[in-house]
Amino acid sequence: MKSVLFVYRQAKVPGDRAMKEHILSFLKKHKDVKLETCIREKIRRDKVKGKDLIIVLGGDGTFLTAAQYVGNEIMLGINPDVDSNIGFFSSADKYSCDNCMEEAIEGKLRIRKLQRVQPFINNMPLPPALNEVFIGHKLPYITSNYHLAIKGQIDPQKSSGILIATAAGSEAWIKSAGGVSIPITDERVQYLVRDLYKDKFTKHAYQKGFINPKDIRITANHDLIVVIDSHKKEYKVPSGSKVIFKKAIPLNQALFHR
Repeated sequence: MKSVLFVYRQAKVPGDRAMKEHILSFLKKHKDVKLETCIREKIRRDKVKGKDLIIVLGGDGTFLTAAQYVGNEIMLGINPDVDSNIGFFSSADKYSCDNCMEEAIEGKLRIRKLQRVQPFINNMPLPPALNEVFIGHKLPYITSNYHLAIKGQIDPQKSSGILIATAAGSEAWIKSAGGVSIPITDERVQYLVRDLYKDKFTKHAYQKGFINPKDIRITANHDLIVVIDSHKKEYKVPSGSKVIFKKAIPLNQALFHR
């Protein structure tokens, strides 16, 4: 018996509803599939844990949201509308989803491991990020004030916040901010300080580059927030708190070759 969790977003257009019903009908026909369903907004770790396959219907936002709750489980992304969703993490669309799901259920799909990074606030673990972690002020027009330490070397900074990104995230926010695009299976992690404030009295040692996540530490000089994969949930970083990082369990992404 194959245990499958089907995650979907709230239907925005008739095509979304049709795809959802089609996938449910397809999976229910399989006698060897134990199926559970979950809307994106209600996903939790206990719903995901131990499943043989997580099928995600939606765009990259839905995939990234679900990925925060996934450990060693396998994720398969299906793009319901290639005309409106980029579907960077999607392995199938409405034309190929049946064959893709069939192979996934039979365990025939190739698995690609994607590097993730996990932040900690005062040693409290947060969900892993598949794209990037943002640390900065809640309001974009207020300067973020903090101490950035890399391998113990401290650099007091004021900026628009810091991004810590994986290879998958190198094609997203950090790229538009001046980061480096790298192959998606690359295990390296990069950081970038956004809009670093500079004056004639201060020389800053760190602005961007590749880094082992365990070597970077951020100490808040006033209240900041952490945001994972541009999700709407904000984690508070009170003044004086420390944010550290480590490499998380890689995400297992199922790939389908049409």
